[in-house]
Formats: sequence, C-alpha cells, structure tokens
Amino acid sequence: MRAVARESRGVPPFEYHYLRRLADGRRLVTVHAGDVVVRRDDAVALVVDCSWARLEAHLLSRSGEPVREPVPVAGARLWLWRECPWRMFELFDPAGAHAGYRIDFTSALARTGGVHHQVDLYLDLFIDPAAGRWLVEDDEELDEAVALGWMTEHDAEGLRAACRELVGWLEAGEWHARLAAVCGEPFDLAALPVAFTFADSGGEGSDAPPWIGPE
Repeated sequence: MRAVARESRGVPPFEYHYLRRLADGRRLVTVHAGDVVVRRDDAVALVVDCSWARLEAHLLSRSGEPVREPVPVAGARLWLWRECPWRMFELFDPAGAHAGYRIDFTSALARTGGVHHQVDLYLDLFIDPAAGRWLVEDDEELDEAVALGWMTEHDAEGLRAACRELVGWLEAGEWHARLAAVCGEPFDLAALPVAFTFADSGGEGSDAPPWIGPE
C-alpha cells in the first residue's frame, strides 16, 4: 500500500484522543496531533508513522529482566485496528532502529468530527524488538475496574483472552508475520514530518480539550 503524507493531501492533520480513567476519580486525556505518514487506512486498520515528541518511552528492559525502562525514541508507528480491542505503538530509536512495542487494550476505535478516539482498558503488553520476550502489566486493574462497575467480569475476561491470543502469536513465532500481513511497509525515520505533538491533561484544572467520546 502506498504511503501518503497526510499534510500533502489537503486534509487536516491527524488527531487522536485517548482517555484513561483512574480509580481515584481522575480522568486523563492524551491528545496526539500533527502530520503523519499514512501507511494503511481501511476497514481493517489505520496505521500511521509519526515523529515522537516525547523523545523517550518506557519499554521492556533490554537487560532481560521483566521490567520496563526509559528508552530514547524518535519515531513511532501507531497501529489502530478497527475490530480488535487493542492499539499498538511500535517505537524506533534516534538511529531508526527498532526499540520495542507497547500494546494497550482499549475500547473500539471510534471517530467523532474527524478525531479518532479510544478509552484505555487497563491491560498492557510490552514486547522486545525481536518478539522473543514480553511482559503483561496491570492485570489487577481489570479486577479493580470490575469492582468499580466500569466493566463486567465477562468484559474483563474477554480482554484477558485477547491478550492470550497475542501472546500465542509470540509463542508460535508468528508475531512479525502477523504484523507484516497488516502493514509490511518499512519504517523510514528520515521521511517523517516533524510537526507532531502530545498534550496530556492532568485531571483537575487542565487546559487539555474535554473528552470527545463516550466513556
């Protein structure tokens, strides 16, 4: 599929909002906005490449320990599946080398007024660049969400089953082939537009825009 720089097509820059609800009542909204390279946009997935304004990300440690550590990052491929309960950041360091994957389990991808948005559903999966090691985090937050009435036991088990499906791809050595079937375009850090930003709300008194979708 041919890559297209969104800003060259005469359409507004890409904008994506992400909501996290915390047990203490805070609602944190992250807004990703700017120019991107669109790698795929159809009924299966929206895949875009962008620069990484935060300059680092917490990814699976390269030491072999099952922990996360801050890693320098300059670019990312954002994978948004239309029918799957997860999103993924595939991250690249300042030399363009692969730095790792972060998967967040989420609500279905939605769009309102040209803005894509999703709600965080707590469970996370971190994978090393070679897809040989992985770390599941925040499973206990699913139980907390059930206790708070934010999801049902059935919903929580569905998310755990989806995570097991992805881990199954890893265990079978299918990870890279599965991704290539969705988007096999190489990542080119030098080709990325530089105009891309992150804005985070801090809960109370934040200037970040209000949440755009349902919770």
